Amino acid sequence: PPSISTGGHSAWHEALMPLEHMIKELVTIPRVDFLEGFNYHQIFGREVHGTPMVVYAARKAIERARRGVQLAGRAGLALCYYPILTTAAALIAPKDEARGLRSSDGILLSVLPDLKVESDLIAASIFYEEYGCFRQNGGVGGAVGGFAGGWEGAMIEAVVRNIAAWMVYRDAVQYHGSVDRLRQNPWALHSINVPLKRKEERTREKWCSFTVHTALSRHKNTIMNAGAGSGGRVTNQVSVENLLWTARDAIRGTVLGVNLRCVRTPPPTTVQWVIEISDATLKSHLSLTELDEVLEKIQRDHLSSFNTNLDPRMLLYSDPHTFFKSHQKCYDYIKQQPTERFLANRRVARKYLENIGLALS
Repeated sequence: PPSISTGGHSAWHEALMPLEHMIKELVTIPRVDFLEGFNYHQIFGREVHGTPMVVYAARKAIERARRGVQLAGRAGLALCYYPILTTAAALIAPKDEARGLRSSDGILLSVLPDLKVESDLIAASIFYEEYGCFRQNGGVGGAVGGFAGGWEGAMIEAVVRNIAAWMVYRDAVQYHGSVDRLRQNPWALHSINVPLKRKEERTREKWCSFTVHTALSRHKNTIMNAGAGSGGRVTNQVSVENLLWTARDAIRGTVLGVNLRCVRTPPPTTVQWVIEISDATLKSHLSLTELDEVLEKIQRDHLSSFNTNLDPRMLLYSDPHTFFKSHQKCYDYIKQQPTERFLANRRVARKYLENIGLALS
């Protein structure tokens, strides 16, 4: 079974609930193998601004993440630090065997778009390598219409960004590099008249990404993980459409043989759903040839008008309660259990996936 990571890759707002309690609910799930952290843009009601505040906020974010895994009874779980800034001070500040990053933890050091690397990230890589911490690259993939031009160039970019991350930062853990068409600002909160991808374009993206994955898996030994459901792509987490969109990504990642990443602050129900779908995919012995047909059927039947071009994580800076309402429709953080609405929609999604051949029973 694939390794499962979860967590933030986003900011957190203390007006919602203490960070450690959010983390506790995510890592209580036994199959979660490590946690990608959160950061603060405000702390104690003050905006995080300037090196002293950045250092303090970075240390507090890791300290509370450490407290969260302790509350879940998993004090030894590895944390991967998601920094608020890429300055050396912000990157190195949380190293603390007692309350912060330990030698068994890690840090996100990513290659930037256009294959850019930074001296401060190199400094942090040297620092953490001395302590034995692992490093993770989130800057993977290639964009058609961006730095590398067409489809062939984007495939080369996706391969090179993985290689560069190892050569420069020694990133042993890396996101799964996919090839996509540059369509809009990926961090937009509102999407206006963005055309959904046609079947031909989705198929091209799928097979170009598979080619990149094959090249990397054959010739290098880094640990790869693919996105499989998150809290930062849609505003309605509880919908049947979101459950099927999440299932589609979990099926694809499992068949491709990579580990699965549930970050951008998902509700615990999303993480558990990804694990359930991944296990069913393995049980179904789904082949690569069958994969394309299954994914297209899900897309055609339920996702033809489902828009995932938004990034609700931006709401955490301006309207955090609106961001969190979607979570609360899925999971009751007081009773620490899924809501009836989520369970009802999960039954609908399960029945559909069973009908198309997934072994969920």
